[in-house]
Amino acid sequence: MVVTVYHIRNVVTGRYYVGSTVSLRQRQMDHFSYLRRGKHHSRKLQRAFDKYGESTFVFKSLEQCSIEIRDQIEQKWMDQLHAYDIGFNCSASPSKILIPMKTRKTIAKKCRKKLSEDAKSQWEHPEIRERMLKAMRKASAKRKGKPGPRKGVKVRDKSRKRMSRSAKRKYREQPELKICHSLVMKDKFANDKAFKKCHKKGISERWDDPKQRQLAAERQRQNGPRITFNGETKLLSEWSEKIGISKSTILYRLNQLGLSVDRALNPTRLKCGRRKVSDGV
Repeated sequence: MVVTVYHIRNVVTGRYYVGSTVSLRQRQMDHFSYLRRGKHHSRKLQRAFDKYGESTFVFKSLEQCSIEIRDQIEQKWMDQLHAYDIGFNCSASPSKILIPMKTRKTIAKKCRKKLSEDAKSQWEHPEIRERMLKAMRKASAKRKGKPGPRKGVKVRDKSRKRMSRSAKRKYREQPELKICHSLVMKDKFANDKAFKKCHKKGISERWDDPKQRQLAAERQRQNGPRITFNGETKLLSEWSEKIGISKSTILYRLNQLGLSVDRALNPTRLKCGRRKVSDGV
């Protein structure tokens, strides 16, 4: 089988991309199709294409050879034209295959458990843990007062639900993480005024979005506290709407005053003031 070694040259900068193929015309069409769509695997070539335009690139055949010596001939032209040093090739060797993103994600998923175990073992080492904490504190101090890297990025509903399921599963398996996260957030709210202001602003912006309000209502229906009264089990919010008592009042009667459900859901006003009363009062 005959293989053709080719190059793509930018006439403005004089830089090259070198490759090889058994179908020269098809490869040329593939390269320029990916470049026009902004999806070429070579970032350097893609950036030059976006900057200078398609008219500044020339596709040309260099040499034909057998498939057995394909890598040697391609390597010769790459070295001669400096395609990797100052050119557009991403790999210094033609035998090095670029792994597609989909395959890389599959491999990463399989190796995730081992990577997690390695990270945990490193964290147990005092010196490594101290270095990592120092780097994290430095990065946190650098970002203090600045918006997060994903601020303003809208997350799809499907991704949001997936992240929520993952976090819930993690907190179920490791309850200490939830306690630690709660303490960190309390400390931030107490000491970082900029964070508190930004957090409140983000909540108000999300609440203005009808989709976010709908999601919040769905979560409340699924995970909200349920109370059984007169043989009916309903959410706290539903009982509040039905009997005309605010949720905070019902919770106060149940938790602070220690009343039974029958007395807590009594629509008549309890004249008990601030003192704690029992069911017999």
